[in-house]
Amino acid sequence: MRMDVAIIGGGSCGLITACLASQAGLKTILFEKQDRVGRKLLAAGNGWCNLANQDFSMDHYHGSAAGAAEKVFEVYGAEAIEAFWRDMGIEYAVRENGRCYPRSFQAASVVNALRRALRCQEKKNLLTLSLESAVTGLSWNEAEQAFSLKVQNPNNGVKGQTCQARAVVLASGGKASPMLGGCEDGYALAKSLHLPVTDLRPAICRLMSDDPQLKMLAGVRTTVPLSLYKDNTLVKTITDEILFTKESLSGPGALALSFHAGELLKNRQAGEKIFVKLDLAEEYSQGALFAYLSSRFAALEDANMLEALEGWMGRTLSLAVLKRCGINPNEAADALGKKKLGQLAAEMKAFSFEIKALDSFKDAQVTVGGIHASSLGDGLRSKKYPRLYLGGEVLDLNGDCGGYNLMFACASALWIANALSADLA
Repeated sequence: MRMDVAIIGGGSCGLITACLASQAGLKTILFEKQDRVGRKLLAAGNGWCNLANQDFSMDHYHGSAAGAAEKVFEVYGAEAIEAFWRDMGIEYAVRENGRCYPRSFQAASVVNALRRALRCQEKKNLLTLSLESAVTGLSWNEAEQAFSLKVQNPNNGVKGQTCQARAVVLASGGKASPMLGGCEDGYALAKSLHLPVTDLRPAICRLMSDDPQLKMLAGVRTTVPLSLYKDNTLVKTITDEILFTKESLSGPGALALSFHAGELLKNRQAGEKIFVKLDLAEEYSQGALFAYLSSRFAALEDANMLEALEGWMGRTLSLAVLKRCGINPNEAADALGKKKLGQLAAEMKAFSFEIKALDSFKDAQVTVGGIHASSLGDGLRSKKYPRLYLGGEVLDLNGDCGGYNLMFACASALWIANALSADLA
């Protein structure tokens, strides 16, 4: 079997590339290890599918391939990405922090639009979907001027089928979310071609902590400023929702800090500690908060401490803060001394949790690390193999939480499809 293009990976980058390459008249085959395509895309944005973000800048991207990604975005930026989705029948709805979702707020709408486009190309005999097919070998045949791909499909009794293709797109994604198809297969293929692969770690994941307060707080959600610290040094502050679990800080705010927390944990020296501090009273300075609480407690003369705080901050969170300060929740609010009041105001302004580790790849959304940018030549072409294209998360590039990774998946697919049309004409 000889094709123009072989695409390894049925995630967002692979699917978009397959649609566009086959629409350009290139005989295309897409290999996907799982029994269906787009499984991770279906779970994106908690099932809403955060496609993009209006607050676009390269500051939201990290890794050695950020320079290559910037050049891709110069050609296929936010407008081109939105135009692609509109052509697919997907209109944006913009929500908090500039996050762009399909107007249906259903990831299935996005996946179904891509599947519909794929079916159309299959009917024209320009596209073949090979599901439950793992590419276990990849090599360049100079005499044939083509790549040879070794494919395993044990469910169909295929243990060593070979496919030849004039060009290959490696879009196999990263290691995160193995239940949705995340794996290291793409890195293994890259290494077999002597392409450098960096160390890997999870990102857009929970921040793990052994703080005993978490068991009390599990299930509580709140939107506050979160600040990441290395000892007493502020590293980054964002404002977003946080969700407490019995062993971690989760929710969009914590996920957004996970890349930076991972950098600190990776480079941590002996004795250094990593903290996330929550400002539970962002509208007040610490001094103004002291004055407000003093006035509030004096006015609520019949209230105990829990009652005095509950209508302002929520019962469970109030209990946790009082416990951290060593204040009895049944103590009369108007009898609280200045020292304890000062402790309470300080705790509310910096309710801190020591971060011990990141969550595992099992529950992470993206992978930090991948194929190093030194393997790239022009754009997303391999320097060593000009007809090998590298797209999406398999590269050493990761975006912040908020639609940035899907933006690069789409932009890289648009760039690669255009390059394939030019290179294989």
